[in-house]
Amino acid sequence: MMLCVTIGTHSCMKLMTASLAALLCLLLIVCPGTHSQSVACELRDHNPCQCDYGDGKGIDLTKLKNVPEFLDNTTTRKYIWSPCGEVIDFPGTECTKGAAACQIEGSTDKYSIGTLGSASFLVDTTATIFTAYLNYTGGAGERRMHITMVCSSGQFPGSLSFEKEDPTLTYNFLLTSPEVCEVNVTSGASVSVGSILLIIAVVGLFLYFSIGVIFMHAAKDAKGIEKLPNSSFWCGLPGLIKDGAMCLVSPCCGAGGGPSQKDYDTIP
Repeated sequence: MMLCVTIGTHSCMKLMTASLAALLCLLLIVCPGTHSQSVACELRDHNPCQCDYGDGKGIDLTKLKNVPEFLDNTTTRKYIWSPCGEVIDFPGTECTKGAAACQIEGSTDKYSIGTLGSASFLVDTTATIFTAYLNYTGGAGERRMHITMVCSSGQFPGSLSFEKEDPTLTYNFLLTSPEVCEVNVTSGASVSVGSILLIIAVVGLFLYFSIGVIFMHAAKDAKGIEKLPNSSFWCGLPGLIKDGAMCLVSPCCGAGGGPSQKDYDTIP
């Protein structure tokens, strides 16, 4: 109050307003709003249909892969979107191979509004109903596509509708579908064919030796190394490997202690 009396009422009000504004800015920086918070949902194995945002939770649009392209024709323009595979290629237009969605104007003008390889997901962690966002970039003339996906218990595959173009060349859509609901996804890396074959080989060798030793001991009363099935082969295997390696390194050239050319008869 003493400060207000000294500098005047009008100046005091200005000072108080400025102080409150500064305090509000500080609160916004230190304690950001929590009305909407999105987290990245990473693609799984570069698959534009699946993403994982942690704790085994994610989105899986795979069931939309075999559904005919979503077609939105509620505006003067038409839009085709294929979430899990490239849209039909339109030769001679700007909607070429690799496009995830196309904008169609009339019978000849067709433009890509995003490439399949640019797909990126975000998940809104504060929404009451599970909501996610799918973005595509790299379209013709820097066009891009933004899809708000809302989990719905409606009929498969759901509905896609055009909302607005905002900002310019950014086309916003709304997708409601049961296929955009949160699901459990496998967070670990998939097992390759080579890994499966290696596992089969290791298990097979273990069973081979285990059953073989039991059989040789019970049926033939074998002792020591003879309990090993085909023991002569396995004991001689290191030598066979050595001979094969020497042959590959110096076949018939006399190097490495192998046979020399003079040890062989000339074919007439």
